[in-house]
Amino acid sequence: MTAVRKGQPLLVAATAQVTTTSGVLQSIICTATGTIALYDNVTSTTTNEVLASFAVTAGNVYPMDMTFNFGIYAVIGSSATATFTVT
Repeated sequence: MTAVRKGQPLLVAATAQVTTTSGVLQSIICTATGTIALYDNVTSTTTNEVLASFAVTAGNVYPMDMTFNFGIYAVIGSSATATFTVT
């Protein structure tokens, strides 16, 4: 999977690196119910946790406005699918 370029949404259906640069996570649009945890990291590791695992429901938009320093690594659980928007 290719990390998202700023300003372009990225659909994530499995644990993945969302972006490898600093920026702002604007929103998460959930298309399948499950859980998501977010880490401020540029590698596939679970250090620098910024958002503990939280439940997401299909059809919901989660405004985030969350600044990150290194990148976003998302751990997806319970079959969640979501689109991440980063600026």
